[in-house]
Amino acid sequence: TDDVGMESYITGLTMLTEQEKAQLLETEQKLKEDFKTLDRIYQTLDDRLDQALQGFDLEKMYDDVMSKNESLWKKLEDNLTPEQEEVADERAFIKASKALTGAEKDTLLKEVEEREKLDKIFEEKEAEVLRENSALVEQAEKIEEKIQAEDAKNQSIWDKVAQYEVIDE
Repeated sequence: TDDVGMESYITGLTMLTEQEKAQLLETEQKLKEDFKTLDRIYQTLDDRLDQALQGFDLEKMYDDVMSKNESLWKKLEDNLTPEQEEVADERAFIKASKALTGAEKDTLLKEVEEREKLDKIFEEKEAEVLRENSALVEQAEKIEEKIQAEDAKNQSIWDKVAQYEVIDE
């Protein structure tokens, strides 16, 4: 987290009392090292996953798969039926198309399979890295539990902030 940014944010919360602000700032200060440790752990895990994936240019493999049939995906998306908009499953979504021929649907369904194979490679490598680094994962989980416990103490203050803030979307 951006320490200065968070501190400025908290001190600028006009709906809070000075005591509430102090409590939030104290929590931020108390957890500062935990956040840094957590960031280091996640960076280490990311680096180790990158190492495990060396030799697999998954991004390029995904790009290659995704770019093969761009025009068919566009045709599918440009001709949505109301029924399709209700479908969450990608295969059912493709099969429900009225605009694609049977062969075009088969092409896209094969592409979905190819992407799922790439997903599986990534998921297997990720699971392997997490297993091999279970001590780090355990340490991260303990830190996250500590952070959640501290944050829970401030929940009523953050609820008060949420009542006053309008989120721009």
